[in-house]
Amino acid sequence: QHSIQSRCLHAKEPSLSADPDMYGNPIVSNMTAYRSFVIYHLKSLRALDGTAIESSEVATAKENYGGRLCEDFIAEHLGHSNFLEVREIDFPNLSIRVIDLGNGASFKNLRSINLEGNALTSFGGLINLENVKVLCLNHNHIESLSGKVPTSSKSRDQPQPPPDITPVMPKLEVLHLGYNSISNLCQLQLFRIPNLKSLFLQGNEIVNVEGLGQAKELRELVLDRNKIKSLSETSFCDQWNLLELHIEENRLKSLSNFHPLQKLQRLYLGMNRIQDLAELEKLECLPALKEMSLTNNPVARRLMHRPLLVFRQPNLLSIDGIPISAEERAKADMYFLDYQPVEQTSSNLPGINSKLHGVSHNGISQVSSQSNPIRGATNLPLGANQTWYGNYRESDNAMDSKKNDSSNKKATRERNFYLDPQNSTRQLYTRRYQ
Repeated sequence: QHSIQSRCLHAKEPSLSADPDMYGNPIVSNMTAYRSFVIYHLKSLRALDGTAIESSEVATAKENYGGRLCEDFIAEHLGHSNFLEVREIDFPNLSIRVIDLGNGASFKNLRSINLEGNALTSFGGLINLENVKVLCLNHNHIESLSGKVPTSSKSRDQPQPPPDITPVMPKLEVLHLGYNSISNLCQLQLFRIPNLKSLFLQGNEIVNVEGLGQAKELRELVLDRNKIKSLSETSFCDQWNLLELHIEENRLKSLSNFHPLQKLQRLYLGMNRIQDLAELEKLECLPALKEMSLTNNPVARRLMHRPLLVFRQPNLLSIDGIPISAEERAKADMYFLDYQPVEQTSSNLPGINSKLHGVSHNGISQVSSQSNPIRGATNLPLGANQTWYGNYRESDNAMDSKKNDSSNKKATRERNFYLDPQNSTRQLYTRRYQ
């Protein structure tokens, strides 16, 4: 097969492509659909073996061989066919729609694949590449791991074979599936990729986070720019090793069901629809949380979420990209303790019936475990035009300026993260997790 391929590739030289006559050569008898193969690869031909090439033959050749990622395609683009030397494939925006690499034995040293911006509907043709660690399939039409799932009523009525649950791509750690119009995570069969550590699903049509079950090795999950309205009890039931979760630019109103994420350190919730300060109380189930963001949510309009989180999350180091200082933490403690009455005497603070017990080493009173400052905090009296910001309050105009600076820095970081071709094809691929 390689000798046949080599002859066709050498025949692409202009001096040999005018009207070749290969009748009687082994290539004619040894290769199936020889004529269609030659017509596709020698696009300048007008006749072959003395017979004129019809337009219908050109169309058939394109249908059979166009958009097919195979050994011939790779050899043509790399300029050689020594596939054992290939460690990286980088073929973006080439209208690839089918992958046919056989059993993958020729590519056993392949580590990284970038097929962004093609027309793939699945990546089943890659599952035999056992040593690949990074796979980028952003901006395709991926629907499933192995092929399109039947949806017609006729297909549903027919007996279906049991789903294949055999593990595949055992060394794959980083998978990019952004901007594929994915709506059903279950069809991706991610549980078949046993060592997946980073999964990027930004810019899809996901409404329900279901189908991540048994993806137990995940460390980073990106769900930005989807249509997620809420999380169910089973959304993250097996993701106890997750360290970083991006779920920005969705439609979340509630912060329920994050409790399985006991090791989560970084949580990004910007540009959702969270408006009730009481929702922040639900994040107390995340004991390892060190960094989080709630920018551009209604609850963050006056930044009152910040002292609340500082007060209720003692392990937090940064909120909305701004580090928490020791002074700010002390101020937040004092701020909320000022509104904890010894006896319920104020009608301005409904729902707070806690009592104060003891004094801390800083002279700040401690609140009993029965206290619930968040529910009371929703009614804390604020000035008409004042906002909490770090260790002091300031006007809305000054606060907006600081928020815009932070948002601009974050937008630049996101743009580089997702769109920079160097990042998307190499730098992101080499990320490792301890």
